[in-house]
Amino acid sequence: MTLVIGNALLYLITLLVYWHKQRRMDYGFVTIAFYLIVAICCIFEYIAEPHRWELTAWPFVYLFIANLILFLPLFSSSDKIAAKVYYNRSINIPGLQIFCGIYIIFALITTICYFPLAWDSLQSGAWASIRDSTYEEEFHLFQNPILNIIANLSTHFTIAVIVIYFFLLTQPRISKAFKTTLLISTITPMALTALVIAARGHIFTLLFNFLLGFLCFRQYIPKRTKRTLLVWAIVFGGILGLYTIAVTIARFGQESDSSLLYYFGHSMLTFDYGLTDTIDTYGKGAYTFRRFVNYVVHDLDWTLGTHFGTSFFTFVGSLYIDFGPLGTMIAVTLLAISVRVLIRKHNLDLADMFIYLFYISTVLNGALITAPDLGWRCLLAFIIYIMLKTLGKHHASAHAR
Repeated sequence: MTLVIGNALLYLITLLVYWHKQRRMDYGFVTIAFYLIVAICCIFEYIAEPHRWELTAWPFVYLFIANLILFLPLFSSSDKIAAKVYYNRSINIPGLQIFCGIYIIFALITTICYFPLAWDSLQSGAWASIRDSTYEEEFHLFQNPILNIIANLSTHFTIAVIVIYFFLLTQPRISKAFKTTLLISTITPMALTALVIAARGHIFTLLFNFLLGFLCFRQYIPKRTKRTLLVWAIVFGGILGLYTIAVTIARFGQESDSSLLYYFGHSMLTFDYGLTDTIDTYGKGAYTFRRFVNYVVHDLDWTLGTHFGTSFFTFVGSLYIDFGPLGTMIAVTLLAISVRVLIRKHNLDLADMFIYLFYISTVLNGALITAPDLGWRCLLAFIIYIMLKTLGKHHASAHAR
C-alpha cells in the first residue's frame, strides 16, 4: 500500500512543480495530471485486489524517472511555442487546405465504408462479442487492402488535421463551411471505428487530441468561436460519454465499475508486477516494429518471460520490452532531447507543431498503453511531417493575419 501511495505522491509533486512554473492549464498540465489520475486509480485498484499484485519499489522509481524525462519538453512555455507558429509568416494556408482536402476525401471514403458496419454494431448491441472478434489473429475491417490503407491513413492523419483545424480557427478569412467540414471529417471516422470494434480507447484518444489541439491556439481563437466550441464539446462529449458507458456495461455487465477502475488503474501496477519482474530477454525492437517484423517472422513469442496478460503497461513499458532498462533510458532521453531541440527553434511551423503534439499524445496515452505498432506510427508521422513541410510553407510574401 505504501508503494502505490508513494508512487502517486511523486506525480502529485511533479504536477505542483509544473503549476508553480507555468501557472496555467496547458497540455503539459493535462498530461501530468492524467498520469496523477492513473497513479491514484492504481491505489484503488490495489485496494480492490491486493493479492493480485506483488509489488516492489524499484520499478515504480524507474518508471517515474523515465516519465519525468519524457515530461521535460512539456515544461517549455506553451504560449511561446504557439506564438512562434501563429506569427510565422511563411505558413502557406492554401497548401494546408490542399492537405486537408486530401484528408477529407479519405475521411469520406472511410465514413461511407464504416457506416453500414457501425449501424449493424449499434443495432445489435453485442459489443462484448464484437470486441472479442477483434482480438482474433490479425484483425482487418475490410477484405479490400486499399480500403484498409485509406481507413488507417484517416486515423493516423487525425492529429495533424486537428492541429491545422485549430490553427485555421484563428484565420478569419477561411470559410466556416470549410472549417465545419474539416471538424466533422476529423470526428466521424474515429467515432465510427470505435462503434465498429466496440472500443473505448479510440474515444478517449480523440477527446484528448482535440483538447491538446485547442490548448495549442486557444489564446488566438476568437471568444465567439470558443463559445461555439464549448457547445459542440458538451454535445459530442455527452454522446461519446453515453456510448462509452453503454459499451462498458455491454462488455462487462455487473462488473462495469471494477472494469473502469482496472482500465485506468493497472498500467503502472502491471509494469511493476507483470513485466519487469520476470522478463528474461528483450525484443530488440521487435515489439516496437511489430508490423514490419510480422512480415518476416511468424508466430513470434511476445511474452519474453513476462506475465502481464494485457498491453496496458505504459509507453515506457513498451520500450522496456524491446530495449531493457538501460536501452529504455537512452531511448526516452534521446526522444526528450530531440523534441526539446525542435521546439526551441526560432521559427516553428505547423509541421513542427504536429510532431510536438504527436509526441505529447503518445506520452499522454502512454500513461496506459502503447500499441505494438509504434514504429509504423512514427514512420507515418515522419511522412506527414514532410508533407506539411512541403505543402504548408512558402517563401513568397507573407499572408496577412
